Amino acid sequence: MPVHLITGTYQSGKTRRLCELLRAQPLGATWLVTPTGMLSHELALRWRSWFGPGAIPATMTVEELFTRIAQDVMPTADEARIAHRLRKWITTGGLRGTPLSTIADFRATARELADVCRRFDVDLVGDGDIDLAARTLRSQGERDLADKLTVISAGRRAVGDDVVAGRGRWLAAIAAAPPQAPRPVIGFDDLISLQHGDLVALAAVARSAQLMFTAVDDDRLGPGRLAERLRSVFVACTEETLRGMHRSAPHLNPARTVIEGALTGSALPEDGLARYHYRDDVHAGRAIAAWLRRSGTAPGEAMIFVRRTDARALALSDALIGAGIPVRGTFHVPYLGTAAGGLLSAIGRWCERQTWGNFLRVLERLRLACGDRIEGCPAVEPPVPPRDLASAWDPLPVADAMARLATSATAAASDWQWDEADRLKPRFAATSQWLHAWLAVLSVEGPWDHRLRTVCARLPIPGAVGITQRLAELVRIAPIRRADLDDAIGAAKVPVSRGEDEDPAHCLLVHDAIRERAATRPLSIIHGLEHGQWPLERPSGSCFPPADRSAVAGTLGIDPWDERGAASGETASLLAVMARGTRRIVLGIPCGEREPSPWLATIAAQAGWDLAAERLRSADEAVPGAPLGPSDSLGEHEAALWGPVSRPRFVFAVPTRAPESLGVSASSLNDLLQDPFAFVLGRLELTSPLQDASARRDGEELHRLIERVSAEPPERWEEVLGDLLDEWVMAAVDPFARSQRARLIPTVTAALAEEAVLAAGCAIEREPVLNICIPVGSTALRLRGKADRIDRLPDGSARIVDYKFASVSRYRAVVRLGWEGQLAAYAAAAASDGTRIAGAHYRALRDGKAAGYAGPIPGPKLPKETAVVADLPARTIRLGEAIASLASGLAATDPDEGLCSQRGFAPIARLDEARLDLDGGSGDENDGDEGAMS
Repeated sequence: MPVHLITGTYQSGKTRRLCELLRAQPLGATWLVTPTGMLSHELALRWRSWFGPGAIPATMTVEELFTRIAQDVMPTADEARIAHRLRKWITTGGLRGTPLSTIADFRATARELADVCRRFDVDLVGDGDIDLAARTLRSQGERDLADKLTVISAGRRAVGDDVVAGRGRWLAAIAAAPPQAPRPVIGFDDLISLQHGDLVALAAVARSAQLMFTAVDDDRLGPGRLAERLRSVFVACTEETLRGMHRSAPHLNPARTVIEGALTGSALPEDGLARYHYRDDVHAGRAIAAWLRRSGTAPGEAMIFVRRTDARALALSDALIGAGIPVRGTFHVPYLGTAAGGLLSAIGRWCERQTWGNFLRVLERLRLACGDRIEGCPAVEPPVPPRDLASAWDPLPVADAMARLATSATAAASDWQWDEADRLKPRFAATSQWLHAWLAVLSVEGPWDHRLRTVCARLPIPGAVGITQRLAELVRIAPIRRADLDDAIGAAKVPVSRGEDEDPAHCLLVHDAIRERAATRPLSIIHGLEHGQWPLERPSGSCFPPADRSAVAGTLGIDPWDERGAASGETASLLAVMARGTRRIVLGIPCGEREPSPWLATIAAQAGWDLAAERLRSADEAVPGAPLGPSDSLGEHEAALWGPVSRPRFVFAVPTRAPESLGVSASSLNDLLQDPFAFVLGRLELTSPLQDASARRDGEELHRLIERVSAEPPERWEEVLGDLLDEWVMAAVDPFARSQRARLIPTVTAALAEEAVLAAGCAIEREPVLNICIPVGSTALRLRGKADRIDRLPDGSARIVDYKFASVSRYRAVVRLGWEGQLAAYAAAAASDGTRIAGAHYRALRDGKAAGYAGPIPGPKLPKETAVVADLPARTIRLGEAIASLASGLAATDPDEGLCSQRGFAPIARLDEARLDLDGGSGDENDGDEGAMS
């Protein structure tokens, strides 16, 4: 039967014409095929407005159409199963002697080969086609590429028909036995592209039913556009071409001009285009909110289109919500980025290696993923946070670590991070009991996959059932390991909704540019036109790079990678979402490190914008008098926040806490004075999981070495130090680490030599425990800390020394700028019995230099601009004021110059509407300090 094409430009009335033709058919004689398989609310309203009351055809996807025609379920290409079978084949030497042998051990190789197998199947490329293409390429001198195609044939045979989905063969079977279409007329609307196998099957369906297609015929889409593909398959089709925008289209003239002229050489009207500027997705949300308020646009008049509704789009939406804009949308975020995904990944590592560190990583994530109570399991809330239990024991087997824990509970001293004043050690006992209870829950005997399934069955982890079911399917093909779990978790997505209970008419809608293009609103906001993001940059590939793909496509006569179709689809998605704005199109200008898309550069040139100058205007949307949220600062503050320079210092509101609940320790006092907000975030455990464990280990071992040296008389320090430093160097884990340690020998030796001169004739206290009392308002905060050394001078005064495995510049800065609190607290504790303080200083072991408080008697060489011991009482008072301010709920920071910048907290600090929950234990990870109120 004849095939009818309805082609034209955007908004030319193609959908309306198709609906007219379908409505003219007898009742029940038509089907309508759309990308989503659903009749959108917008199309239903338009159908009623066009034709009045009446039946609307049943709507479905292309896959559902084929399933109904074949009366059988269409196979779905399962790339993970193909890749798993290919890995088994590769491990048995499947790639030996081929051009891909050098990358055979990489998991990505199997994934890429699986993708090629799937693409060949979908496009009906059989073994005969592959063999012919390989012979042709070999005759042209392309031996390596021909061998790669031979690998694909061998891999397909190794995988077998039971694993390869067979969608292509299923479609070929439909085409071979001409099917009887259940309906005589089938319409296709709003499709961007169809694959080769789909077109072959539809050509067979066209023998028993009349097919009607709408397709955009626009030169801007390139040669891979759907209209050209339909013409090449349905050569005898009739075509109806619609010119220009339909007279009933709601678009105003400026918007019409933009839609018709974008990406061409024509000039675009200023009143049809607008722009906002952003540095990242969070800033974009705030900038869009300010733009909407400044332009007087209600959220219900606009919608945002993004390339994909992923985690970046979710961050954009949350920033809009934080700025007081109601948002509605559904987002698909990586499962691994959720608490449940992190817990499942940690369990996979625990089941592979039952170490103390892996055990604690599971316990850390339990409450976030599973809630406060788990039926049939011990209490989720620990006596001591698991993060406070992390130590040098991490690589130990969990049984050994538990044995050490039991020893620590009875020993006078241990190598654990914290200790208890109560000699009965009730926290030790409760923690040990809690750990043993959870160890019983998490311990399972058997193979790795059995342990994983058993532990997951005992814990209510959201989404874990789907992951374990996928692994059960893979294990029937070939044995699995933890990398397969990581692949499954990495590929899984979780839907997250925003504004689902809100009225859509009052919300700013966030749509996927490919799948959600039905509605029209006065404003179409297009976000994310960044280089490599939109249009989406195609992956280069290791097995078949772009040049190889082009050669294979030219030889086969079919492009399984569909490069032209992908490029056409990307362009079509941009032009389609531009056509959804009836009054104005608003574009985001990426600033800072984000580079603009070539499309954005083209449109900017058409509109007369200087894109280089536009990218410097990142603070334009934050204008005075345009508040961005219910309790947010005004535009002047926002301009400073998002401008390229001169960002201000911020004061954040955090929950109030009693001083003893702040998690303050002696070794964290400098951080608290310098950057209270970074101190809060550090106690919330928001640091990067990638910590320099080797540097920490070097420092701990060097401190223990110096402790051994200090046990000798000062005149022997340099002699003893030489032998101990040689042992310290040789104890490093690898030659590179030994070389790093060896380079420190001169500075450490010089530092200890100067300290030996200072300590001569003094009574030396090694690592004395100091009881610190800091006045906080009308009360006092009591802490315990350990200085590395106190020298008791012959005149009865005392000098305090603390070694630091760092360079001196940091400590000179904190002393000079008034941020030093640790030495001040130690000095106050030492002076509590009337002892006169002769000096206090840090000794930096990386460069051998000192920083601290100069005293009345000769001490270490200090910078000219430094503090003196007379400043110590005032520093102690300032400490109390800082702790009281933090306890009252105020925390200051500088996002770019303070500790937030050094520790990766700057993006969090820039969200000044955030209200963070203050948390943290009272223990310190280095000195074993504890806090208590008097």
